[in-house]
Amino acid sequence: MIEQALFKKLIDSLWPTIINKASLTKKLKNLNAANAYLSAANVEKVKTIWQVDKEVNLHNFYYPTQIQLEGNKIKIEGLNSFPDNGKIVIQGTAGQGKSSQY
Repeated sequence: MIEQALFKKLIDSLWPTIINKASLTKKLKNLNAANAYLSAANVEKVKTIWQVDKEVNLHNFYYPTQIQLEGNKIKIEGLNSFPDNGKIVIQGTAGQGKSSQY
């Protein structure tokens, strides 16, 4: 009797996880490559200050951010690209991505 009660308690505690995994599996089976591609492609489309009426692919105009430090250009790939030893001033015209987050 004790084994049955422990088994029931175990199943009851695992049941929500089992149901969620089954639901996720079903969703993944219904996902097709064409829909996945279209969803990913839409992420790249943005409106800019120069193109307010239509979306533009980000890859058509994006230029990687660089900083100049003591005469050397450094490509910024994340916050850890910045030097640890000082303050930074970011300047640029509207629409250059100064407030973009990676």
